[in-house]
Amino acid sequence: MFERITYIVNPASQNGKTGRMWTALARSLPRAHETLFTQKVGDAISLARAAAEAGADLVVSVGGDGTLNEVSSGLMLVAKDKRPALAMVPRGTGGDFRRTLGYPTEIDAVAALIDRGHTKELDVGALTYRTRAGADVVRHFINICSFGLSGVVDEAVNGTSKALGGKLSFLVGTLRGLAKFRPVRVELSIDGSPFHEQRVTLVAACNGRAFGGGMMLAPTADPTDNQFEMLTLAPLGLRDLFAMPKLYRGEHLGLDVVSYRTGTRLIARSMETVLIDVDGEQLGQLPIDIELVPHAVRCVC
Repeated sequence: MFERITYIVNPASQNGKTGRMWTALARSLPRAHETLFTQKVGDAISLARAAAEAGADLVVSVGGDGTLNEVSSGLMLVAKDKRPALAMVPRGTGGDFRRTLGYPTEIDAVAALIDRGHTKELDVGALTYRTRAGADVVRHFINICSFGLSGVVDEAVNGTSKALGGKLSFLVGTLRGLAKFRPVRVELSIDGSPFHEQRVTLVAACNGRAFGGGMMLAPTADPTDNQFEMLTLAPLGLRDLFAMPKLYRGEHLGLDVVSYRTGTRLIARSMETVLIDVDGEQLGQLPIDIELVPHAVRCVC
């Protein structure tokens, strides 16, 4: 079905294993029109945009959630009628968005999906945030955008080799983040409501269900339903910390510290420095303006 397939490969994913194994992996995948390799953070955005503008009809992200974020962000920079389909070869630490789609990790199963060619139109999030240097930046995300504890955890996790694997690396990072994190005071507006101030541990706009290496933060999220699942986590007490395993099972929504609703736009600001998490990457800080873009990308699944 797809005649011009571009693979965008992050050779550093899985601690460099993807780069070392790519020749063998490629033999099991549908034939490439071109294969492009990233060299630094941000490369996949420009490579995906260039592939789309050159007429690719499928762009395949080979790497983790960060690579998938960049590839989908690059596709969002071209007109929708010129936007190729998206697929992924999951090769990352967390592998969170694939959990929402039920995407296989076995290379032969991924190849079969691509050969079948069935696609769904997925929603995407658009956001404006502030870098630490003070510049306002526009970006997109396909899974989850959050702020508070998650931004601190990202720093802890992405500053290590992630050799422990996805779940354990993020669990250790979460515990390290909790040790130094203090709840922050933010002002929130959802779907045009007046701003209200509250102290929070975490706020998230969820297109997908999982983050942090398998934490089912938004167990009912559906990236095809034209809305975000929005979660607010209040300051935690000691009893709440012992309930953390419920996050991995998606059983936390009934906790007193959790507020959960749907919406399509979230604006947040703060007088404090509040770090953000965008598909597992720590990109900047508040203020932030998040808005849903419905049916933005066709994804092979």
